[in-house]
Amino acid sequence: MPNTYNNSFSFNPKDIELIEQGLRALSKHNNLLADLKTGASHESESIKKKDQKLKQINEVLGKIHNQKVFFSQTHPHKGVPLG
Repeated sequence: MPNTYNNSFSFNPKDIELIEQGLRALSKHNNLLADLKTGASHESESIKKKDQKLKQINEVLGKIHNQKVFFSQTHPHKGVPLG
């Protein structure tokens, strides 16, 4: 079976920031909804689904964070940080 998935994407840093902001807003929204729910049995299933969705969102945010390259100022001597 041929690979039908796109293995490379072209996003600029502003695109990634927008995606992160959207995921964080969705995460906050789901957290608020989960906080409003009570402990009834049919609602407990809904809370479990929301918890699963929050976990997925946080995993994607973690993947984005782990792929970022953070730059810092360096000392003229190689490998010596400033400060």
